[in-house]
Amino acid sequence: MSTTARRSRGSVLFVVGALLAAVVSGLMIARIATRDPSAAAIEQAEARYLPGFHFGAASSDQEKIDATIRRMLTAMQAGDVATVRTLSCGEFAQAFAGPEPQIGDAMRQAYTAVSFAVAAVENIRVSGDDARADAIEIATQRDTGKKNRSVEQFVLQRHGYGWQVCDSH
Repeated sequence: MSTTARRSRGSVLFVVGALLAAVVSGLMIARIATRDPSAAAIEQAEARYLPGFHFGAASSDQEKIDATIRRMLTAMQAGDVATVRTLSCGEFAQAFAGPEPQIGDAMRQAYTAVSFAVAAVENIRVSGDDARADAIEIATQRDTGKKNRSVEQFVLQRHGYGWQVCDSH
């Protein structure tokens, strides 16, 4: 092997080693900084950085579907268009295809008089990559405090590693 080839190979190995060391250091710093390896911390990190995708905290399809529906409704109330788009599919997703500021404002405006909370996600039925689930929602009128209970059915599809909402009624 020539001297130039050895230097080139050595440079490549040095760069790869430096990158690997940086990644390992970053992981160690993140672990030290959080010091919370619990399932709740993992779920929170997934929700923040990978909405709609669940790698370990939620293990069953039922848990993943429940989490997806709750995240979708929370994101809609907050006007979080990016998360809503990530968690939606099909024709349902097309409803959120416009300019992000206007869609976010419209979502927030829709929830100014009423706030929703999901009391339960029930009757989860999974058939391959398709699923249906009923969300028991409690709507609270912000001005009067009056509460109403309703059931909304969600239609979901599995895409990649997560579930997405394709319809609700």
